Amino acid sequence: MKILSLILLFTLAGAYAHGATHPDNVRVTDEVINYRLTARDGKPWQVKVEKTQTFEALRSDDDAIAMTFYDDNTSIDKASAPGSKPIYRQWIDDDIFYDDQRICALPLELKKGKPVKAEFKSTIKVPEQFSKIPLGCNEFTVKSATNVTIPAELAATITIEPRNLNGNMHFSKTVSPKGDVTYTVDARDIEPLRSEKYGTLLVAMPCLLVKGMFGSVGDLYSHLRSFLPDYTAIAPEVGELANKVTQGAPDTIAKIDSIAAWVRRNIRYVAIEHGDYAFSPAPPAQVLACRYGDCKGSASLIKGMMRAVGIDGRMVWIGTSGHSDLTWEEHTARSTGNHMIAAALVGDSIIYVDGTVGHVPAGYIAAGIRGQQALIEDGEDYMLRTVPTPTADESEYRVDMTARILGDRLDGRTCHTMTGDYKALVSQIYDSAPVNRREKYINNIVTRGNANIRTSEIKYNGDSITAGVDNAEAVQSVGKNLYVKLSPVYRFFCSNFDTEKRRSDARFDHFENTTTDIRLELPDGFAVKSLPEPFAIDDEWFDAAIEFTAADNSVNCRSRLRMKQQYVPVDRVKEWNDTLKSIIRASDSRMVLEKIK
Repeated sequence: MKILSLILLFTLAGAYAHGATHPDNVRVTDEVINYRLTARDGKPWQVKVEKTQTFEALRSDDDAIAMTFYDDNTSIDKASAPGSKPIYRQWIDDDIFYDDQRICALPLELKKGKPVKAEFKSTIKVPEQFSKIPLGCNEFTVKSATNVTIPAELAATITIEPRNLNGNMHFSKTVSPKGDVTYTVDARDIEPLRSEKYGTLLVAMPCLLVKGMFGSVGDLYSHLRSFLPDYTAIAPEVGELANKVTQGAPDTIAKIDSIAAWVRRNIRYVAIEHGDYAFSPAPPAQVLACRYGDCKGSASLIKGMMRAVGIDGRMVWIGTSGHSDLTWEEHTARSTGNHMIAAALVGDSIIYVDGTVGHVPAGYIAAGIRGQQALIEDGEDYMLRTVPTPTADESEYRVDMTARILGDRLDGRTCHTMTGDYKALVSQIYDSAPVNRREKYINNIVTRGNANIRTSEIKYNGDSITAGVDNAEAVQSVGKNLYVKLSPVYRFFCSNFDTEKRRSDARFDHFENTTTDIRLELPDGFAVKSLPEPFAIDDEWFDAAIEFTAADNSVNCRSRLRMKQQYVPVDRVKEWNDTLKSIIRASDSRMVLEKIK
């Protein structure tokens, strides 16, 4: 669902902004962007945008690209720079997202020390689209000014609110003699935007929120609801499919799960969104006939199928956690939501159904919508509810293994049991893979991608994986001793960060929660010489423990790893890294077996 996708495109533009021969050779010495809202009959009409950028190459001749984005509701009125002709091209994302976003680009040839000025003028023709102004830059920018002018007749209802401004940005407000209000952000020495691993770029990006385009959440809801198709009469083919899919389902929840599973497996995600189609879900029959759709389309089909079998299905507008941390009440604008799902009202409960999450277990709530505020249709009225967040204990990955040493190899049987997010992850990997590669993918989960570990008789049933394991690197023979590394700690969702140039906080979508229990039979003629010291840590980030104990002719190794925090502030990333590294070191510690015969 395209909601002011200019915001996202803006953050991606850095990859295309210049092909500089030398990093940091090109900079913007001066940037001015003016937004002027115009009015007609006392209502917002259009937004006039003027943007100028002065580029300079510092150390050697280079090239750059000045650019702006536009769509069916935005016209490019002027694009100019010395010696350059504008290039207009479509923006297509990964062959699955086709919309009306386009790029207007000005290729620039820069001579060392000689500034080149690029200028764009455009008109946003749908004022509702004007709701959030990103303030980041794609090049290092020495000086920048962003001005938003609201005409006097609208100044009492439409305001501008700064958000996430950094220390190099200053926000101010001035009023002209005529009553026009101009909001300004002056900025200096702004580093270019950069996507980072587990980053929070869209949520944490400095921006200006345009508030007041809709007088209330009710007004916004009426606007969004006007794009919905008529669900009064469900097409016969949709009803027939719904009855077939839910046949034999013992209760309403099972029917919902059956419908969701069918849509996820049979409706390919493809978004074709131009103009109002960015907000208009296709009717259920159209999605079914085409066998593809975006989030709106899959939600529309799920709602239609649920209604066909007597379930109170609804459409839901929502913003994913990676897109926005604002509620509909905090920012009553189209850009607060970037996703659509369906919901079912069952008694006093609301069941949230996301048709785009792929092959996941029944009832699974995707991480991106957990804890987010949902705008749920309710006829002429609406409902605001927060999507539930499962507890960390509802997801667990457990490894049980019995093993023995055969020569210089570790041989055994293992069972990996998974619930919650782990079950969803493995199900997604398995069901999305080509049939002839599924076993390989499941094998990689068991072996953690280690080519020195081989599996046999591997089986996956949706809840667990069982396999024989042959590990060629776990045992090292030195003289009379065997050095054995079991590496019990499993990790799926947490990892270390590059701390050298990290600029943003980190956010993990899932909590790590893994447990391992390994029983190693001692080979004949060997006894335990030494075991790794018990390891335990219980701090702000992790609750982890690893313990080795000797028993009759065996060694037991138990471990647990539980992640406590999903957010890591940028100034504490090193602390996170150090803690996780200490857990990994303890996991990789070796026991020593001594030959006694």
